[in-house]
Amino acid sequence: GGLAEGFGSAAPAMEAVAGRLLQIWMTPHGAVKMAVAAGDRARVSMEGGAVVVSFPLVNTPATESTNLTAGPLEGTQMKLTLDDRYRPAKVAVAYGGRQYVSTYSGYGDLNDSDYQADILLPANVMQTIDGQTAYELKIERTNTYNPYVIMPVPDSVRAAAR
Repeated sequence: GGLAEGFGSAAPAMEAVAGRLLQIWMTPHGAVKMAVAAGDRARVSMEGGAVVVSFPLVNTPATESTNLTAGPLEGTQMKLTLDDRYRPAKVAVAYGGRQYVSTYSGYGDLNDSDYQADILLPANVMQTIDGQTAYELKIERTNTYNPYVIMPVPDSVRAAAR
């Protein structure tokens, strides 16, 4: 019941799962979660003075609260380069014969000055695929003061995904 009731006829697009998961895990927060999930399979090195964490995407225990799963990306190698303040600056993945690279910069609390939440997000986001710009975002303002949001999975989608 509840919020998911209105989505009873929703159908999962299972053929698009890998692409959607790739985009989620390439975000700054997603890449860090996957590096942690990789555990002792993660490797730390230095490249050009920057800390680089390389690791395989792994299936993690899916729970109702985290819903983490690498699914079809299991074993795909991710390379996370950190900036001088140890925040994700670059995430690179080779998948499906293509090279995906996302870069992040301009981290800050982008909420209004009277509504600061100490949640740092990048103001500049760019992704390239095989060296060609796929998108570039300039984020001027966010509203992250209450980051706890629950998005229910419709029963029809949950059942079809099994």
